[in-house]
Amino acid sequence: GLNVMFARVVLCQSSRSVARSTTASTICRSTPCLARKIATAGVVSNFDELSEIPGAECQPVIGTHDGTFHCDEVLACVMLKMLPIYGRSAIMRTRNEALLDRCDVVVDVGAKYLPRIHRYDHHQRDFIDVMSELGFKTKLSSAGLIYRHFGRDVLKQIAGQESAETLDALYCKTYRSFMEEIDGIDNGIESFDSGKRQYEVSTTLAGRVGRLNLDWNDE
Repeated sequence: GLNVMFARVVLCQSSRSVARSTTASTICRSTPCLARKIATAGVVSNFDELSEIPGAECQPVIGTHDGTFHCDEVLACVMLKMLPIYGRSAIMRTRNEALLDRCDVVVDVGAKYLPRIHRYDHHQRDFIDVMSELGFKTKLSSAGLIYRHFGRDVLKQIAGQESAETLDALYCKTYRSFMEEIDGIDNGIESFDSGKRQYEVSTTLAGRVGRLNLDWNDE
């Protein structure tokens, strides 16, 4: 079903595309390591299923919505699982608020953007956040929110860089050449408006991930 396909996408498509989309050779060379880190992506629908995964109950749980999946929450989950604290986390796909409340971090569902309690949704009617700290104007998706708060740590894991100056440069470059596209497409923002470029399109990742959803008549 969709949970199985979601796990496959987390394991394969997004990790390869993140590596291809960066200009840093150190990131490209680290792809096998990333695959190993992400390869623990158990995907469940509730805590009964979670209890069947050895050791999963002792790890933080990442929550996101069920049903059709999109590139932004897939990428958000991938980035979280690149971090040591979430590397062995299961992903719970549900819209049940009681279950989401028990998750340690929730992305793309829940109608809350509250970083202090690790809630990262962008569907609220009054949500208008952009990466203004870097000078960008594209509304953030759940992937952009995770990148905003964890992006430097993710890049540190991928590139093995400790230099704040290098990380800052990678952080801005990666947002411009990769992440902003994900944010723009998920929020229905055209890449061009009145002949003016809104953001770069370099990967078509959102379309490729979207095509991996099951058709309406698939079991």
